Amino acid sequence: MLAVVQKGMDHSTKVALISRLNLVGVCRELQKLSAQGFVPGGAGLGLGSPLKGGVGGGGGGGGDEDDDEEEAEESAARAAQLAAGVGQELLACLRAAAAAAAADESQPHAASPPAAACAAAATLLDELMPVGVAHLRSLHEPAVIAVLPLCTAYGWVGRSPRVLPLFIPLSTT
Repeated sequence: MLAVVQKGMDHSTKVALISRLNLVGVCRELQKLSAQGFVPGGAGLGLGSPLKGGVGGGGGGGGDEDDDEEEAEESAARAAQLAAGVGQELLACLRAAAAAAAADESQPHAASPPAAACAAAATLLDELMPVGVAHLRSLHEPAVIAVLPLCTAYGWVGRSPRVLPLFIPLSTT
């Protein structure tokens, strides 16, 4: 799914794809499942099984718990990678708008993404960031490492005087 989101396409198409596929909702649900200890391959909601009780049935010694923990760590990392990838693409749309707004009109520069795409990207990013922050609290280091660049970039972009106006109208509604 991440490869589809990161595929080269114009910003408005990419934001529309993220919206249509409800990737922010998918990221939210994956984060909740990883926080609850769900791992791929079992029952539970069709997406995995809880770590309590194990995935492979009973009978094994400590090896099953180690396998469960490795799977939980991998699941958490993949969920965080998806959230980070989606977030970075949304931020790229906002950065492109800020760059076009700051460009010297006498110099050639890329056109700004449409205002509707920027507004949608800002809204989706606002919905996604609680997921990113939740991943920062993960017990699994790879998940934290995966989402840290997104949270850092969001903090810096939100402070940029060229990008901040894109967020202000959204906070008043």
